[in-house]
Amino acid sequence: MKLSLVYFSLIFALTEIIHSQQVYYPLTVGNKWEYEGFLLPAEVIKDTVMPNQIEYSFILYASNDYEFLRQEGNKIYQYNRFYQQEELLYDFSKFPGDTIFTMLRTSDTTDIILRDIDSIEIFGKERLHFVFYIDHMRQAIDDEQVIEIVDSIGPSVRGWAWGFSDLVRAWIDGKYYETVNAEELEMDFSFSLNQNYPNPFNGITNISFYLPEKMDVTLTVYDLLGRKITELVHRQLEKGNYKVRFDSKGLSSGVYFYELRTKNFKQVKKMLLLQ
Repeated sequence: MKLSLVYFSLIFALTEIIHSQQVYYPLTVGNKWEYEGFLLPAEVIKDTVMPNQIEYSFILYASNDYEFLRQEGNKIYQYNRFYQQEELLYDFSKFPGDTIFTMLRTSDTTDIILRDIDSIEIFGKERLHFVFYIDHMRQAIDDEQVIEIVDSIGPSVRGWAWGFSDLVRAWIDGKYYETVNAEELEMDFSFSLNQNYPNPFNGITNISFYLPEKMDVTLTVYDLLGRKITELVHRQLEKGNYKVRFDSKGLSSGVYFYELRTKNFKQVKKMLLLQ
């Protein structure tokens, strides 16, 4: 109970700080982000005026996907090219659990929710860190997206319900940042299942693992009695590092286990939930 009170007190204090300061999302032309694993680089190519007569930063991905973003105060807006309208994407002044945006689409509904606010060390400095959850279609499976944004750095983690990629290096406002030596990414590691972080945790925790080759993977969470709580991953994945989010909403405090299983590998680790 004391840990829970400390956790929520910290979240409240951080949010109060945010309300009194500007969170910076770097959208200057030339800014570039590179991610580990399956996600390709993103780069701000140019500024452009859209049909609504508002100027946006044009961000191009190496997969030839792209988006249009602009910042106004502590809010980030995107121009949705499919619906030809501006939509609120991120709001750094909200509290964890707040809905940022809800839009009824042609056949379903898109929701954007601020899931968490904390402080992390990235590129050698402690910075404010926000976790946004985007459910593109409520009725769809595996389309949920999580974007983690760090003040003055931008997206530090990008990914979907089945896997995430961490920011490895970035060029921001003329300054170069790097977290690891590029040669380390080419090392041939063996299977590995890491301890979840944070642990103990309240609400959301990360489970990361490494695959040395392409294979079918299952990542499952069990309670103390061995009953299956949820299957976080059940699909074929490419070689690389992965990070999966586990949301403990609806669960009681206690010990839980998560198991990574492939055709020739199985490993189980323990985690502690404090609600």
